[in-house]
Amino acid sequence: MKWLKYVTNSQTFIIFGKMNTMNAIEIAGEIDKSGNLLLKKPLSIKNKQVKVIILFEEEDVDDKLWLKSLTHNPSFNFLKEEPEIYSKTDGKPFND
Repeated sequence: MKWLKYVTNSQTFIIFGKMNTMNAIEIAGEIDKSGNLLLKKPLSIKNKQVKVIILFEEEDVDDKLWLKSLTHNPSFNFLKEEPEIYSKTDGKPFND
């Protein structure tokens, strides 16, 4: 049995128990129309239980849909209440 000491800002925990180490393998594949994962190459490991994490690129989102979602997101409501602190007469003209 192994133990692990975990320290946070204000507390220390000592955890006893079985700790398994895990290895990772990166391999390319695809998901077919039926939802099955197909690997590009066979794996060298056999007869093992595994956990699978699937990483995939997001499809392009239409710009108009993205902007609409952004402008209707309540997280940005604070910008609507922001006071005007500058006027057209502030600063110096920029002529380039």
